Amino acid sequence: MMEPVLRIDGSNASATSGNVILDRNKLIWNIPIIVSSVILAPITFSFDALLLCLTLTYFSLLVGHSVGMHRMMIHRSFKANKLVERVLIYIGVLVGMSGPYGIIKIHDLRDWAQRQPSCHPFFAHTENYFKDLAWQLSFTFKFEKPPRIRIESNLSQDSFYRFLEKTWK
Repeated sequence: MMEPVLRIDGSNASATSGNVILDRNKLIWNIPIIVSSVILAPITFSFDALLLCLTLTYFSLLVGHSVGMHRMMIHRSFKANKLVERVLIYIGVLVGMSGPYGIIKIHDLRDWAQRQPSCHPFFAHTENYFKDLAWQLSFTFKFEKPPRIRIESNLSQDSFYRFLEKTWK
């Protein structure tokens, strides 16, 4: 296993000071997808389409998000040649959560906040299911004293990852 990458400097930051605020971009991205799925799924349903949806969702979440973005890019649990690495990250971006830098920031902020003596419920996921779901789909946390996040140069200077970050939506 490789050494973990420390990307956060939280020395002057607070994991509890801040506010949950509406994120219009997340709202515009997530809510129409959910609403159209609820409306269109019943009238266009077929078992073949359901099977295809489940297969592609499982594949992209497992291979792209879990293996590529989470285990390889974020935790550096393994190395792959550049072509395989880029294919895995690209599939992870297709999941639609964020680009490569955004997913690092989301992950590392949450992990950092959860490791503090006290953590805001936005990061701790201690609210009721529906409130937490709404927060994660349509809101963001605005820190009063945010930690500093550094994306390592092998990722931040990579033109392919910069392209994915700019165009993931």
